[in-house]
Amino acid sequence: MSVEILRMLERIIAALGGIGSIYLGYRLFSIARLENSSSGSLKNSLFTISLTRIGPGVFFALFGAYILVTSVNSRLTFSDASPAFIMMGTSD
Repeated sequence: MSVEILRMLERIIAALGGIGSIYLGYRLFSIARLENSSSGSLKNSLFTISLTRIGPGVFFALFGAYILVTSVNSRLTFSDASPAFIMMGTSD
């Protein structure tokens, strides 16, 4: 198989993984009981996100959305130059 086909399959698998994680997060959120003490937060040097009264499925869905966005936004580059193959430990 060529490198282009393998990279295409990699992107398809990543996108399906993100979509699957979003779906499973939704299913988990729909069957889980919400408690008053459930919360999560994300702190960065630029921003802080605090989520309260959410179920565990929301984190799976957010993770899936992150995977999906990064797999779609990453740029693929190809070059025709093949790297030099060096055999180590052989003597001529």
